[in-house]
Amino acid sequence: MRKKWWILAGPLALVIGLFIFLPGTTVVYDSLVIDRPYYPLERKVVNLSAWPDWWPGRQVGDSSFEFNGHSLRIHTVLLNGFQARFERDSNHRVSYQFVAEAGAKTRLSLGVAYYHGFNPIERLIGFLQKGKYKAELQQWLRSVGDFFGDDVKLYGSAIEQGKVTDSVLMAVKEYYDHKPSVQELYALVADLEDYIERHQGTVNQIPMLHIYKETETLYIAMVAMPTSRALPVTDRFMVKRMALGNVLKGKVVGGENLVKQCEENLAAYARDHGRVAPAIPYQRWITNRLQQPDSSAWITELYFPVFY
Repeated sequence: MRKKWWILAGPLALVIGLFIFLPGTTVVYDSLVIDRPYYPLERKVVNLSAWPDWWPGRQVGDSSFEFNGHSLRIHTVLLNGFQARFERDSNHRVSYQFVAEAGAKTRLSLGVAYYHGFNPIERLIGFLQKGKYKAELQQWLRSVGDFFGDDVKLYGSAIEQGKVTDSVLMAVKEYYDHKPSVQELYALVADLEDYIERHQGTVNQIPMLHIYKETETLYIAMVAMPTSRALPVTDRFMVKRMALGNVLKGKVVGGENLVKQCEENLAAYARDHGRVAPAIPYQRWITNRLQQPDSSAWITELYFPVFY
């Protein structure tokens, strides 16, 4: 009888030991510092529709996303992160946060709490799998960090920082009661080229172009060309001067909508890094739109002058 009692007491003692010494919740946490200001992360997280851009996994519902094979329900979106629960077990919880650090860097932090309750076997499994949980968490952090650390993924194009090389420009401005067509804009370029040629000027670069919508019925287009010297001014043709300062540069291959989006992204990059624009941004059409009808093949360079 005593022997049978010991046989039963052994497993019972093991179960009691597991229950006493192993925690009911396995908590894993890690963080990662990326070389990126805080602001683009805030924009992408606050806007739930932008989550598929950066989330390292599939979107499986309106507010549900895959996390290492698990489906998460996002229940709270914050200005600097989110809180979520596992769809299959709402007691498992996830908390993500990012905070600004010195030197225009941001720290990403992710914590996951796996709740095992009163089941000693689940507690043991959680204890044994803590290393696996930590590896999954680190992989998620690295994927998010890779997205926000990549200019092309975040802003749509690689962004270079360069210098303005031409200080003297001849320019022409035109007003339209509609959005100017490609043909109309090339006609404006031709007028300026003809004016420069008639005054024995020399063009140093591909034309610079800026179009903006003043009102619902008024568009303004300006074309400028760097020249070796200032030419005579008329009611239509003018001299523009640029400081030989700094400029952000990007390149886009695609049509008008993509160019517009990348222009907005370049402006966002400048704001994210605290840059102030001393002059209007502009485009250079590397591909001749008249000769290449396929807009997906158009190459456009974008320029955003900045103070540093």
